[in-house]
Amino acid sequence: MDRTEELKLKSLPNGEEQNKALATTPTDELLALPFLQADKITDALHAYQLSKRGNSSRVTAKAVRWGKRGARVNTISPGIIITPLAKDELNGPRGDDYRKMISVSAVGRAGTLDEVATVAALQMGQDGAFITGSDFLIDGEVTFAYWYGELAPKKIIIILRSAEANIPTVRPDRCKQLSLLCIRKLNNQYVCL
Repeated sequence: MDRTEELKLKSLPNGEEQNKALATTPTDELLALPFLQADKITDALHAYQLSKRGNSSRVTAKAVRWGKRGARVNTISPGIIITPLAKDELNGPRGDDYRKMISVSAVGRAGTLDEVATVAALQMGQDGAFITGSDFLIDGEVTFAYWYGELAPKKIIIILRSAEANIPTVRPDRCKQLSLLCIRKLNNQYVCL
């Protein structure tokens, strides 16, 4: 497969292909990946999520190579850990969002530096000798609250009608800009999720 075909493959929306691209693309070429272009990144949270996914994917790939040398490679993905930065965030403009994330998490609190250190000690110590290529998510279950719990985005169905119905028209390309997926057009109506 030539480089052009490889880059086309890496632009596919398939999550597994994106993970592979994040894991194996040379560092100095990452920003050339089509799905990492500015017009594909919807907001700061999306960029953050992609960077975390990239870290996790790269660790998994590096563990294979470094394992042959006897090394173990893991990563820790902490949630809200009480640090000076988290304190600033809790008292800043997104403080309410942070407090909501903490309140709906399974443990109902932020994490501590000692808890992160305990996981790091496990990863690096003899008790973790069989652990490699792993991403330890220690966030009190906030991430899964986004997928399956109270923080999960609500499905919203919007029917966009033509201007004759005196309802403002929103073009289908705006669905993406509004973080909606336009799934079909029928009689001048767009059904978006």
